[in-house]
Amino acid sequence: MFNVIVNNSKGERIQNFHCPVSECTIGKARDNFIQLRGWKVAPHHAEIHRTSKGLFIEDKTGQKRIEVNGEDVDHHGQIRSSDNIIIAGYYIQAGMSAS
Repeated sequence: MFNVIVNNSKGERIQNFHCPVSECTIGKARDNFIQLRGWKVAPHHAEIHRTSKGLFIEDKTGQKRIEVNGEDVDHHGQIRSSDNIIIAGYYIQAGMSAS
């Protein structure tokens, strides 16, 4: 299990998500665990997955539409709580759950 916090571009918290499985998808399609709105958000934009080495994020658009610490990436990991992840103007933080 891991946690994902989503803030808007003003830094206001939108929602906390507790991902109960090893993979959580992000995008505007209804079948995503984390749904984001906006024309810049792809239907299946990204995926955060947990491995024995930690959390990783992967772009699912094929166009490097994820920014981590100021750099456009197609994948990034291990995710640290201090990483600044931006998806279409949303600020994302991810971290492992305590248990």
